[in-house]
Amino acid sequence: MDIFNSSEDILEFAVNAEQKAYNLYTRLAVQSVNPQTQALFEKFAVEVNRHKLKLAKFKLDKEIQVSDAALKTIKKSTFDVVNEYSTDLKYLDALSLAIKREKAIYQLYNFLSEATENEEIKAQLQNFATDAARHMVAFELEYEIFEKSFFQTN
Repeated sequence: MDIFNSSEDILEFAVNAEQKAYNLYTRLAVQSVNPQTQALFEKFAVEVNRHKLKLAKFKLDKEIQVSDAALKTIKKSTFDVVNEYSTDLKYLDALSLAIKREKAIYQLYNFLSEATENEEIKAQLQNFATDAARHMVAFELEYEIFEKSFFQTN
C-alpha cells in the first residue's frame, strides 16, 4: 500500500531509507577515485547511520506521534526512490540515485518536523533535513564535476 498506517510505520520507512543511503554511500566511497570525494562519502555514510540510529530510538521510545489526519495527507511514493541500487550501477547513476534519495529524505524530515510538537525533536529533524540538503548539493556538484571530466576525456 502507498500509505503510512502509523507513526511507527513512517519511522520504520525513514530508518530503512537511511540504511539504503548508508549502503549506497559506502559503495560510492569505494568507487570514488578522488581521495577527498571518498572521504566525503564516508562522512555522509557516518551521518546517515547516525540519523538511522536516532530514528530507531524515536520509534522505540514512541517520541514522534504523527496524527492520523497528517498521515492521510502523504503517500509513501512521495518519499520512496524506486530505483534500487544494484551491483552494476555506474558511478554517475549512483550519484543520481543519491541525489534523488537525499531530496526524498529531506522532504520526509520536513514533514516529520512539522508533524511533531516536541521542540527538541523538531530541531533534530530539521538538522537532519539540513544534512540531507547538504548531501544533495555535494552529490550534485560531484555529478557535474565527474560528468564534465568524463566527457572531456571521451
